[in-house]
Amino acid sequence: MRVYLLIKGEIGLSLKLIDKIYKEFFYNNFSRNNIQVKDLGVNIWYLNNIGNFWDNYLGYDTNNDGIGETPYIISQDPLIEDRYPICNRKDINKPNITVISPNNYSEFSNVFNIEICVTDETVIVSKWYTINESEIFMIEDNKFELNYSFWISLGTGFYELKIYAVDSSGNIGNISLFFNKIFPPNSIIDDDDDDDKDNNINNNDSVLTLILIITIPIGILISLGRHLHKKRKI
Repeated sequence: MRVYLLIKGEIGLSLKLIDKIYKEFFYNNFSRNNIQVKDLGVNIWYLNNIGNFWDNYLGYDTNNDGIGETPYIISQDPLIEDRYPICNRKDINKPNITVISPNNYSEFSNVFNIEICVTDETVIVSKWYTINESEIFMIEDNKFELNYSFWISLGTGFYELKIYAVDSSGNIGNISLFFNKIFPPNSIIDDDDDDDKDNNINNNDSVLTLILIITIPIGILISLGRHLHKKRKI
């Protein structure tokens, strides 16, 4: 769970066991609290090798990756710990994200690729994106394809694709890309098809008219023949 907060107080955060459902807390800043966290449940204090910043953490970051080498102990009994405590909170600069392609407000009828560039003075730990702040999709490479299953669930219209990146100090940067989903070309009726249909209808009408023109004289001839035949009998 991303709380994104700087907590200051007697107890930073107090959690209780609720139906034994755990939550994951990460990228949070716990500072100036007499008791940082009171966790009575089964919560996890890290995700994807990154935890939280604790201002009373006494461990070391020997490889300078922004993560402490020893866990931060939240509780001894039961043992609850943040295995990947964040160090180096002196870095307050957010990662810089640039969208290389596509252009903002582009139109797409099919799922498309996105290429980004992410820079930071420390290490980029994780990247992800959302569409209209809904489901989260992780980004592995700087060039990626929009999630196809989610794409086909979208209706037509404008959407906000928001890309996030977090560095080893817990700073989060983001950028928005707007796009317009439109109908695929093959789902739109072509004007030429309409003209062909109109021509076919007109041709059918012409054939029907011709049949009627031919049929009427034949009917008159048959009636006239019957009339003359009766006169001869008389």
